[in-house]
Amino acid sequence: MSLVVRVPDGRTIRVPTEDQEEAKQIALNYAKDNPRIQRGAQLGEEDVNVFGDVARGVGAGVVQAAAGVAALPAELIDLATLDEGEESVAESVDEFFDKFTPETYTGAGEAVKFMTQFIVPGGVAAKAAGKAGQGLSKARKLGVQTGAFAGADFAVSTPDVETMGDFFESGPTKRTELENLEGIDLAQARIGNRFKVATEGALMSLGITGAFASPRLIRAGLDKAAGSDLLKNSAQKIVDSNKPFAKLGLEPEEAEGIFGKAFLKGKKQLDNIFRKYTPSGMTIGERFTFQGQLPDRLVADLKASRISQIAAQDQLARNGMEEITNGIKVLTRAGAQNNTDEAAALDALQSFIFAEKQGLKERGVIKANAEKTLKELDQKIQDVIKDDPAYRKIFTKESSVLEGAKKIRDQIDNLSERIIRSDNFIDDELKETILQNRGFYGTRIYRAFNDTTFDPFEGVQGGVNAAKKEAYDKAVEELNKTLPKGAEKLTPKESNDILKSLVENKEFHNAYNNPKNITDIGTLNGVAQGPLKGRSLDSLPAIRDFLGEYSGGSKVIPGKANVSRQRTVAEQKEGLERRVVETIDKMSKTLFKKDYFDNIVKHNETLKNVDQAKFIFDEFDEQLIGAGPNQYREIGKKGSEAMARKFGALNGKYVKAEHYRAFNDAPSIIDNMNNSSLYATFLGAKGISQIAKTVYSPITQIRNATTAAMFALANGNIGNGRELVNSFKVVMSEINQKAIGKNIETTGSEVKLATKKDIDDYYSEKIDLGIVNSNAKVGEFEDLLKDAAGGEKGSLFTVGKGKSVLDFFKNTQNRFAGKLYQGSDDVWKIYSYEMELGKLKNAFKKDPNASITLRDAKSRIQLAEQGIDVNRGIKVSNLDNLQLPTGKYVRNSKSELVPEMVNAKDLILKREAAQLVKDTVPNYARVPDFITKLRRMPFGNFIAFPAEILRTNFNIAHQAARELASESSEIRSIGMRRLTGSLAVNGGIGATLTTAGQLLTGTDKEQINAWKRSVAADWDRYSTLIPIASDKDGNITEMYNFSYTNPYDFSTRPFRALYEAVGNGITEEKDLISIAGGAAYDSMKEFISPFMDESIITEKAFDLARNQTRFGRQIYLDADPMGDVVTKSMLHLLDGLNPGFMPVKVQSGELAFRDFPKAVGSMVGVNPEKTVSRSGGQIDAAGEFVASLTGLKSVKPYLKDTLMYRTYEAADLVRESARIFNRVAKSRGSVSADEITNAFIKSNEQRFKKLRDLHTAIDDARTLGMSEKDIYRVLKQAKAPNIEFLMKGKFKPFFPSNETMKYALTSNENKLRNPFNMSDIKESYRSQIGRDFKPGAVEQAREERRQKAIELRQKLAEQAQQQTSSIDMPQPNQPFNRPSAGTAALRQVELNKLLGLDD
Repeated sequence: MSLVVRVPDGRTIRVPTEDQEEAKQIALNYAKDNPRIQRGAQLGEEDVNVFGDVARGVGAGVVQAAAGVAALPAELIDLATLDEGEESVAESVDEFFDKFTPETYTGAGEAVKFMTQFIVPGGVAAKAAGKAGQGLSKARKLGVQTGAFAGADFAVSTPDVETMGDFFESGPTKRTELENLEGIDLAQARIGNRFKVATEGALMSLGITGAFASPRLIRAGLDKAAGSDLLKNSAQKIVDSNKPFAKLGLEPEEAEGIFGKAFLKGKKQLDNIFRKYTPSGMTIGERFTFQGQLPDRLVADLKASRISQIAAQDQLARNGMEEITNGIKVLTRAGAQNNTDEAAALDALQSFIFAEKQGLKERGVIKANAEKTLKELDQKIQDVIKDDPAYRKIFTKESSVLEGAKKIRDQIDNLSERIIRSDNFIDDELKETILQNRGFYGTRIYRAFNDTTFDPFEGVQGGVNAAKKEAYDKAVEELNKTLPKGAEKLTPKESNDILKSLVENKEFHNAYNNPKNITDIGTLNGVAQGPLKGRSLDSLPAIRDFLGEYSGGSKVIPGKANVSRQRTVAEQKEGLERRVVETIDKMSKTLFKKDYFDNIVKHNETLKNVDQAKFIFDEFDEQLIGAGPNQYREIGKKGSEAMARKFGALNGKYVKAEHYRAFNDAPSIIDNMNNSSLYATFLGAKGISQIAKTVYSPITQIRNATTAAMFALANGNIGNGRELVNSFKVVMSEINQKAIGKNIETTGSEVKLATKKDIDDYYSEKIDLGIVNSNAKVGEFEDLLKDAAGGEKGSLFTVGKGKSVLDFFKNTQNRFAGKLYQGSDDVWKIYSYEMELGKLKNAFKKDPNASITLRDAKSRIQLAEQGIDVNRGIKVSNLDNLQLPTGKYVRNSKSELVPEMVNAKDLILKREAAQLVKDTVPNYARVPDFITKLRRMPFGNFIAFPAEILRTNFNIAHQAARELASESSEIRSIGMRRLTGSLAVNGGIGATLTTAGQLLTGTDKEQINAWKRSVAADWDRYSTLIPIASDKDGNITEMYNFSYTNPYDFSTRPFRALYEAVGNGITEEKDLISIAGGAAYDSMKEFISPFMDESIITEKAFDLARNQTRFGRQIYLDADPMGDVVTKSMLHLLDGLNPGFMPVKVQSGELAFRDFPKAVGSMVGVNPEKTVSRSGGQIDAAGEFVASLTGLKSVKPYLKDTLMYRTYEAADLVRESARIFNRVAKSRGSVSADEITNAFIKSNEQRFKKLRDLHTAIDDARTLGMSEKDIYRVLKQAKAPNIEFLMKGKFKPFFPSNETMKYALTSNENKLRNPFNMSDIKESYRSQIGRDFKPGAVEQAREERRQKAIELRQKLAEQAQQQTSSIDMPQPNQPFNRPSAGTAALRQVELNKLLGLDD
């Protein structure tokens, strides 16, 4: 007998005794020795994170490997000296290392521990042995490597390691038990066990060798498949350009049969409607394609190339300025210069780069003196670094302030030379000015036209702002000096009006980039009247200062002491950088816009032999063109000088009407949305929120790098680790502005990169090719901030004095975090480029006769100019002896700038490889114009990225088809690998990992479906979820969302939603229409959600309006004081701008620590009650650290909480369904009995649906391992209706209360009597009560029970027959032993249960 005792902490303890006092004492002692551990007080089994356990496994493996090595000599000592009864030295070593070995809790942790302890050391030893045995035969080399692997395993083995022999409890490798051994026997057994572990290690090494060979076998298999004629012919059918449905691989009649004439006709009519009635006149296809309204893809490529070229020039300028800035930073931080010295250094830089006239001094002399100063500055920097090498991190040995200035000057001179040598489409006045200022030219830039926070008139009246008042007075004084002799002095109003006309006139505004406006060297005709008419600002220094001229010079007006003022160092820094960057930006925009128009005309000429492809005509001739007068429009105006400057070579030519808008860059309605200051503020907040949640979030930074790897994999670009390392070094060199590594060799381009200059040139080339600096997310939030700052009325971010909040975020790309975010994307793009280039070179090397269809517009133009037909395949080997210009100028031996010429084959292949990367890897320059403009809408987060996933995913498949259609087997092999990579990322990898997860955890697909259906958060429901842990019963305890790692998951998500919605509908036994409708809705929702969901900041604003988050959590309580309401509301709104690196977040209107700082706290001994997660458990610190380093985060079920939430939700909806009836029954007006009956039926239909959903959640909880007892407790606590019915899967309908019926039947002056047809209501009630939620499932269960009953009966019959045949027949006087009545009754009860019959 035993007694149950309740102890003070609330537990009940059963004690096996009959003595009450004794039981009490025993229970109290037990409670004292085994204190109750509160949930979250320490890391429990349910809190363990698999990824954290993997990290612990690595640590445990390292410690145990060290323990094995350390114990080996101790075992040898024991073997020689240990006697019985003496303490083992080896065991003491074991005990020492056990103290430092992290404990692992999961199978994954144990597996990683094993790999770290054995496979890693064995692999290192085998690799070293392989290098040592280079001259040996393959067999002998394999033997040496196997021996090395086994030797390493022998060395690191520890007593706790189990072998396969131990697992099967037999065999030669079954270890000797050590527990009861001592002395020499123990020492011998330990050594012997090491040999057994080593034996299995040798066998394992042979298996690993085979595993490493499998990729080569797979590659060989793909190459073999690529050689198939069937595959080639199928691909050729798909890409045949003569078929209107080429991209679908359908014949015209097949397409017509599939889509139908009505569909094709409808599409055409819809396109016509969009052209005619929408402001942009764009069809659906034009809105959502990279080509847009441009005539063809090659013209779109030329437009994107123009952007890339400008970006490359901007990057070079930033590199030069960063080198200069870092040099000055070293001296400042070392205390080696004061403000005066720094001002002098900036003066020298201004003088070297622009050499503005100073009195009578020649500009050449000014520049030479500045160069001397900069050389001295460089020497001073190197002296500081020599004394303190730590500064080498900022400024390398290769860096130089002078060299940085030379780079900038050379870059401006290069652009100048190209402008001077250009044709008449660039302003002659500008050319002449640049020619006169050769070697010194720079554009003047003014704050009045570039800084929305700068108002030159602010504080002038009344002298509130003394500096601006002084600048204003000097400008007025200079105006009067321009008057003719004897002229009357200007009145204050006249002076003010003239200066105001300058500030307000947009001829100088930076947003206008036509050629005439890139410099202000021209006259001021049309800008101002009176004394300024016909004057240049070059001769008006005081007015330039009033307008806020940007300059690196310390003196505002050198050489005129009476009107001079000193700039601050901060002004000098900003002035120098702005002038350099804006000069290069404006010149490059002018030059590359002209090149763009030239190239369009040249490209059009290459199409002259292609039917109906030519899109530009010199003259409009209806007979020649074959079109009516309304179908073509003239670009610009023939003979107009202004239009010639605007449209270059296109001016006066005719294009199709649908292309005109694209060439004319007409603004749309969306373009003008930022002209409202309030909306511009919203756009700024939207951009800032996106930056905060990406660039400044450590986990997102990691995921940005890991997900980008999938872009390479999708194209079959895997296997070359060296290229990846090289790409990483190049990008990190650009981020840190110093060369990383002595020798960086890229096999694809055959370029050896060793110096910082080499790396800068290499990276600049990649920008020029349009590969890097094109992150879709970065591009979007940068444009958002430009939108916010570029509106006519500014935004609330720019109100007031000082710098705008936007200024900080607009410069994100130049800060370390921004560079890192962009760089992690660039690493994989450079890697992909080098892989594509390497594949092309290798293919044409192996097959010299192979040809390539050019996809790069510039290559087509240049080869066409050489007389080569570019409208058919180009034989690359024919280009070996041809030289082509790159478009850049380089200095020859005489220091003259001459066009750079390179081998045509190398240039063409580089461009084609770059084109492949741009077509198949997300690139912001390729996002359709309509999509980029959607960023200005209040919905959607990073809409450019999913749009790019769709574009590139299709392009990968089409490019693979093009390659598979090639006559060259080498090109087909490339296509086969690309197709395999595409199939892998679009489902293959996810399905494989899911299956592997099920096998390793002992779980099944039904559990995963149950999790998604009833446990997963909304954003996880249609994701690829992989089980990574389970309990002893095989129930899932942890999942990983692979969709976070695979960006291509978005393109397959709608199809997965469709498939799973249909599956769920069938599971819940919904009707066919409901299944089809729900599946279509879920699929479409998944597709459009990235474009139509509330943006981060919009969601926060809507949350405040409804006082509820989308998860149903209140932001503030209705009873909260107004002060608390305002505080919680502001905190919630600001949380949308809260960067991911911040240790706190807003939770229920209050600040709360994030999990990572809590994890740090748990590591340093913070009270465990303070480090509990939201789920109530202790945070697994190792898991949080792994997540922060890898971006891998898992999810746990928390079944009880989830079921309780589902029950609360269902209970609310059930109450709501009852209101359907009550609202009708209690109506004050006249309601018929039939209407009330219909309301009753409708109410119960809704009740049935809601309770059926809850029952599905209950069934799913059972599938996931939740006990009946726990389910019942949760339902009871959440006040679920009709729990007994729910648990059995039965429906209990709603029946109107007496109060409701009494009120309905009441008749008075305020309401009419509402009659009931109680017989119909009762009949409906009787027909519904006990209705099965899933009748199909019930029937299936009955059938299963019948089958079990039949099997049991057969088994019992067989047993009875066996018993009868073995019984000795009784003697006449002996009774026959029949089964007892009790036994027969029990058997019948069991059968009845199986048959589902009542007792």
